[in-house]
Amino acid sequence: MMKIAEIKKYIGLIDELIAKDLIKAKEVVDILINASKDVKDEELLSKLFFKVGKFFSSKNDYDTALEYYNTSSKIFKKLDNKEYLEKVYSNIGNVNYYLGNYDLSIEYTLKSIDLDMELGNTRSLAVSYNTIAAIYFSLSNYDQSLEYYFKALEIVKSFSKKSDKDLDTIAMLNSNIGAVYVRIAKYEMALTYLKESITVRILSGNKYGKAQSFHNIASLYFKMKNYSKSLKYYEKSVAIKEEIEDSRGLAASYVGMAELYHKQGNSLNTEFYLKKAVVIAEVSQNLSVLIDVYKKISIFYEEVHYFKEALMYFKKYFELNNKINDNGGDKQIADIKIKYEILEKERDAEIYRLRNIILKEAEDKIEKLSKEIEVLKKKCRDNNA
Repeated sequence: MMKIAEIKKYIGLIDELIAKDLIKAKEVVDILINASKDVKDEELLSKLFFKVGKFFSSKNDYDTALEYYNTSSKIFKKLDNKEYLEKVYSNIGNVNYYLGNYDLSIEYTLKSIDLDMELGNTRSLAVSYNTIAAIYFSLSNYDQSLEYYFKALEIVKSFSKKSDKDLDTIAMLNSNIGAVYVRIAKYEMALTYLKESITVRILSGNKYGKAQSFHNIASLYFKMKNYSKSLKYYEKSVAIKEEIEDSRGLAASYVGMAELYHKQGNSLNTEFYLKKAVVIAEVSQNLSVLIDVYKKISIFYEEVHYFKEALMYFKKYFELNNKINDNGGDKQIADIKIKYEILEKERDAEIYRLRNIILKEAEDKIEKLSKEIEVLKKKCRDNNA
């Protein structure tokens, strides 16, 4: 039976290992899962489940992550541990965003914002704003997306002392802002923010984030028709993703490399990287990449007159596309809902801010009056003496 102090030590290691060594992180997670059977302390157990959920989320195993997050949230709610409950709600919101469950993502992100405001937790508020911005991005509302990314960035940049986690958040926000500018074809602006994300990633030592930043710049150079630089950054991204076993990221980078070689007329490398992307995306169930690669490999085989293969992959694309996009109306509903609920939250936040200003002014007046009363009392005592 593992000692409590040892379990706490392993729990404390998870965040750093997720950022820098996913293979070692898995070893520690396996140890913690085995140890959890003997843990009687509910708070310690819920923290353990929370960290295990973070690991599975980093590996893109979102269903397993949700199992651990949901179990953790129930215990934290029972214990009335609002600090950790906010963290779990925020992460559940993020996972549901990745799964395309926008309603649930909004619901849990707003729950986390409520607790952020109650606890005065500006760091977590920045993360929640990032999730809202990401939802707006998915709904193609790019102005609102930029607004919330910049709100989040302003909060984190305002910290006088920045931890590695803060640096990761700044890098992530720069990368996300760059992605919005790419989508609206402002490429030079995008390049500025994407390069800034790499600079910050190097400072924080986050390999996962660094690989993603390289991928984003490679994609941008491809759009700018600078193919040599695009390939250079894809290769940098792939090297790190292979090292840390980031299957989701690898599939996306292989698709990018296939597009690059296709543009240059290199059919052998195009097929090679498309097939690699299919295998990895199927194993990891990365549906957003999988639907894209099915379509691209079908088109490629049609171009080279491999019609049997073209038809096979087109059928896979067609079936998966119908399955994923069967809920197209949900995005419109989510867009309306998020606009209303965020406006309500911001209105409440403004009322909360004004109330605090009024209370502070009242406290200052009371303090001033108290001092004046003390002066008068002293004068009275001196006169009586």
